[in-house]
Amino acid sequence: MVSEGGASREDGEATPQTFIEGMNSRGGLEPEYEMVGFHDMLYAKDMQILFFQPGHVVFTVPVAARLTNRYQTMHGGVIASLVDLSGTLASLSLIGPSRSMVTTDMNISYIAAAPADREVEVEAKLLQQGETVTVSVDLRDIATRKFVAQGRISMRLSSHPLSKL
Repeated sequence: MVSEGGASREDGEATPQTFIEGMNSRGGLEPEYEMVGFHDMLYAKDMQILFFQPGHVVFTVPVAARLTNRYQTMHGGVIASLVDLSGTLASLSLIGPSRSMVTTDMNISYIAAAPADREVEVEAKLLQQGETVTVSVDLRDIATRKFVAQGRISMRLSSHPLSKL
């Protein structure tokens, strides 16, 4: 059973919240959920999961000054990273921690700017599951409900752990 906040599951599987907590930690979770610095530095510590069920996740991210471009709007690279991360989160409960994923294709339509000091809602929904997982991602400005971006991401699944170079 999945709790609505994403914080726990009765079967012990990882959830988006444990994945995010792993990004924020420096040694608290298992290595497959440990990420060093990148997401933590950008936005993970400010993410708030609103909804989670297998194949579907909704979370918010404030548009902090460190996430903006010279126009004081959310940087396109941050949006791309959020599409990638949310696709992973939406897929996480379905594939389990013993399999790895790698992004093979990502398409993003940038629709409107998200100004600094606003909040963006990110919603990711699984479209297809097999050896390739496809996820649709919508980013909206919470204040206006306008689309900021729409993305689609495909990831290839593997039963082999990722190489550690």
